[in-house]
Amino acid sequence: MKKILVTGPTSAVGSNFIKFVETKYKIVTLGRRESDIIFDFTGNDIPVIPEGVDSIVHFAGMLSAKDDNEILSMFHLNVSGLLKICMAARQSGVKQVIYISSVSAAISKESEYYGYYSLTKKQAEEQAALYCRQYQISLCIIRPSQIFGKDHSYAKSQSLLYLMMQNAAKNKPVNIYGSYDAVRNYIYADNLFFIIDKAIEVCSADKIDVIDERNYKLSEIANIIIETFDSKSSVLFLNDKPDISDNGFFLKENYFVKWDIPFIDFEEGIEIMSAYFSDKYAEECQC
Repeated sequence: MKKILVTGPTSAVGSNFIKFVETKYKIVTLGRRESDIIFDFTGNDIPVIPEGVDSIVHFAGMLSAKDDNEILSMFHLNVSGLLKICMAARQSGVKQVIYISSVSAAISKESEYYGYYSLTKKQAEEQAALYCRQYQISLCIIRPSQIFGKDHSYAKSQSLLYLMMQNAAKNKPVNIYGSYDAVRNYIYADNLFFIIDKAIEVCSADKIDVIDERNYKLSEIANIIIETFDSKSSVLFLNDKPDISDNGFFLKENYFVKWDIPFIDFEEGIEIMSAYFSDKYAEECQC
């Protein structure tokens, strides 16, 4: 049984990944709280990795920054944090680091979605790639699109999608701001976990996009949710509100096909969600 170290184990993706693979691997966790190893990435220290760890899966990161102090914290955590993990891997003889980046790292500077998050993700990738190449560490960079799953903690970062499901579950109108039918790309969380699991198995050093082959218009997303939830809701464009811009992506290489592993498409993911999105769940979901 391989031993893997997971950083950011209390995050939505980190905690659910652990549940997904906990019977397959011996898992050690590292983070600021509720972890086997307590470590603050914003400091100057490098973490000490226990002996026998085969791979590190690095989820730890910061999604948003509202002021100068938070911007500095984001750079410490997102950029320096990954470099510290790579340094710790070298010092402890860990052969592979898997960095859970984001497709946001590919966003151009002209996009309205370009910001400190996308910038720090890209900088972290480039800095870690240089270091790992220098010290012969296998660095696998995984770039998921917008992640959703049956744990309502995902709603914190995907408020639009979860608000649509929340309203559909309550038979309320599913509202879309503006008159433009923008596109989105969502990925069901288990797809990311399938890829990470396989990357550990083959000790991958690839850069992998984990995105749906199809971008969906917001009205399509809303109608899929309404139909799947057997809801009486209707889709309503709020023309007095500002338009939402496109945020779609295109798949260059399909690793689900390349590695012959399962893929749960968007509609299947929403169908799975419908079984969990009870009235109680809808109330608990902080969208």
